[in-house]
Amino acid sequence: VSNLRAVYIVSGGLSGLGFETVKFISQRGGEYIVILSRSKPKPDVQQEILNVEKRCGNSITSMECDISVSEHVHKVISAINLKFPGCPIRGVFHSAVVLRDGLIETLDRSLYEEVFRPKVNGVLNLHHATQKCELDYFVCYSSISAFLGNASQTNYAAANTFLDLFCQYRRKLGLPGQSINWGAMNLGLLLNKEHFQRFLEAKGIMVLDVAEHPEISS
Repeated sequence: VSNLRAVYIVSGGLSGLGFETVKFISQRGGEYIVILSRSKPKPDVQQEILNVEKRCGNSITSMECDISVSEHVHKVISAINLKFPGCPIRGVFHSAVVLRDGLIETLDRSLYEEVFRPKVNGVLNLHHATQKCELDYFVCYSSISAFLGNASQTNYAAANTFLDLFCQYRRKLGLPGQSINWGAMNLGLLLNKEHFQRFLEAKGIMVLDVAEHPEISS
């Protein structure tokens, strides 16, 4: 990263892989980071943010924004530009996620839409709202479920497949676009859920700790 006087946006950055990304950018010289989340950070998370700022000497701001709503995203991008004049937005890291698991026969339209909103609507809104920005990075957090499949996560797999294809579309436009198909990691939604981790391991999917990914560990 190491682009001083630049802003990096992390959607869904208050927990899990999103917050690990905030730390990753901070450790590599990202001077200004804006976290987009539907809610304010809880006191313990706010303290973690302050700890990262103290350790890395940068600025981390959390802004409330429902990225599935186009108007909200355009407003928050305008607010970022006003808050950080002379500091262009250089990177977008899209890690927002909602899970509504279940076998396909148990999933109705609403359970698909809940999962699609943050990922599909979110990436489209971020794409349109930042088209005038000269981005170095536009990174989407997808999953191995997009190509391996998962009988209980067809909605999640479909949403991630969209992210993969959308990043290909951006690259064809000459814009940055990278989709990362993460495997299962012991953080965020999977943190310390041993029964589910054993289920995944029985299918040959090993759950990784963040420490096994030195590029994102603290």
